[in-house]
Amino acid sequence: MIKKGKKLLLLSIIAVYTMTAFLPFVTTQVHSQSSAELLEQIKQKEQELKETEDAIANLEEELSKTQDTISTVSEGLPKLEAEIKEVETQLEINQKKRELTQQQFDLKQKERQQLIQDQQDSVETLYVKWRVENSNISFFDDDKTKLLATGLSQTVFGVSNENLAGLNGLIESLDSDIASQDEVLAELDSQNSELNEKKAKLDQELSYYAGVLASSTTQISQLQDRQSQIKSQISDLTIEQQAAAEREAWILQQELAKQRAAEDVDIVDGFYFAGQGRDVYQGHGVGFSQFGAYGGANAGMSYQQLIQFYFSGINLEKRSGNVSVYGGPQNIDVEEYLVHLGEVPDKACGTLEQAKKEPDKYIVNESGSVWSCWPEEAIKAQVVIARTYALYHTNLYSDARSQVYSSTYNKAWAVEETSGVVITYGGDLIDAVYSSDNSQGNGTANNDTIFQNFFGDGTPHPYLRAVNDSSFAYKTQWTNWSYQTNVYNNESIESMLNHIANTSSSYDDSVKSKVRDIINTVGSIESLSFERDPSQRVKKVYFNGSNGQQAVMGGWWFKNLWNTWAYETGRNDYLYSQTFFTISTN
Repeated sequence: MIKKGKKLLLLSIIAVYTMTAFLPFVTTQVHSQSSAELLEQIKQKEQELKETEDAIANLEEELSKTQDTISTVSEGLPKLEAEIKEVETQLEINQKKRELTQQQFDLKQKERQQLIQDQQDSVETLYVKWRVENSNISFFDDDKTKLLATGLSQTVFGVSNENLAGLNGLIESLDSDIASQDEVLAELDSQNSELNEKKAKLDQELSYYAGVLASSTTQISQLQDRQSQIKSQISDLTIEQQAAAEREAWILQQELAKQRAAEDVDIVDGFYFAGQGRDVYQGHGVGFSQFGAYGGANAGMSYQQLIQFYFSGINLEKRSGNVSVYGGPQNIDVEEYLVHLGEVPDKACGTLEQAKKEPDKYIVNESGSVWSCWPEEAIKAQVVIARTYALYHTNLYSDARSQVYSSTYNKAWAVEETSGVVITYGGDLIDAVYSSDNSQGNGTANNDTIFQNFFGDGTPHPYLRAVNDSSFAYKTQWTNWSYQTNVYNNESIESMLNHIANTSSSYDDSVKSKVRDIINTVGSIESLSFERDPSQRVKKVYFNGSNGQQAVMGGWWFKNLWNTWAYETGRNDYLYSQTFFTISTN
């Protein structure tokens, strides 16, 4: 019985010696790393895995935002740039996914390697222990030793056939995962190739549009240079026009202006000028009309409605800023500047109850004078216009050259009730020009009718177009004031032109040269014709010559030159407004 047990033991020992030949899961070479080292590497790989997953999540969020952008933008460069951004982000996501797959692949390899290493360590440890204890065993190689492998694992290693099969299954599952990850890598590489092709096409399109944009930018730059030159010319012309306007205003306010010369009895067949309104007292007639607003507010219009009526297509927004006053405060908040605003009465017309409750705002108009108080909406409209004007110009005079500035604080209520409100067009502050009484029977003028060069051209602002406020505007003594000149003929017009070109000392060589050009162009004058804006003010005067030629002069300039000639030759027979007509005596 003892001999039979020893024989079984010997055969089992032989099986231990040859056991590695019977382990189907030991199919790859084992590296010389310990199980603990492999476990640490696995933890590192898992950390790398998490970081990569977080990076993918962030990129996918960025991709979602880019796709939202694509869905909201229209065609053109913004859409193209958004599509390129989408492709670039998708490529980056794919790269991270590839890194993730590679990390998963490496992790599976490490897990497989650790499993094999653990099993190998167990076999070697048990084998060495057994050999030490049974150093006199001989090696037998026969078929029975192979049959005893299972018995060895059960009696010495404590591992069953089922466990061996399970470990083998785990390794086969890892091998399957590794193969699957190879397929994922191949798919990602294929996607990246397609995305790179798409990006190349989009880059080509973007390059084309960038070229077009560069060309357009160059053209725009050239136009901007031209615009700067024109602005410089306009600035010079404005100075020239201002000088002429000041001279004319002085002429028309002289006592001599009231002493018109007798008519030339030699002129029988001709024409006379008849007109309406008086510019020197009414103002330039462009933009906001103060007495127009007075009438509109009395008719129930709000300050917003008044502003939107006089300035076409504008918006009301809130802004802040600082301004400076020549000879006054420097760099002050515009709201502080506005409480000192003059221009119109400080207080609103109100009831006795209102005046008692808010004495800083209301007053009872017992005298009935238009200068005692104004409708509050008209005052608020003036404050908004003043705020816009101040922020647009920033450096202001304290008189009518900009806006009348007083030492009182009496408009604080209107400043507070319209706090920060300004007028914009296309997002930019407008040049909120205004004057006292803009109507000479047909409302306000186009800005380029009044502010123009010698030939009648100006820069038309879309928000400074003529509007007819005659249905509600308060009519001052000058609104319907009419005048009529003596009788003149075409020779009189030639005489006027020759005087300005050759005799008058009131104009510089630039103006005189332009007048000479008219004389040389038309020869003898056969007739005059006029171009008018909707307010019926004369925008341009055309001189029609006997030689079939025609020359043009701005309507503002014709009135100015005529009045200078009338003064300097002692006629004192003036055109008092730009709303004038010729009436034939035939």
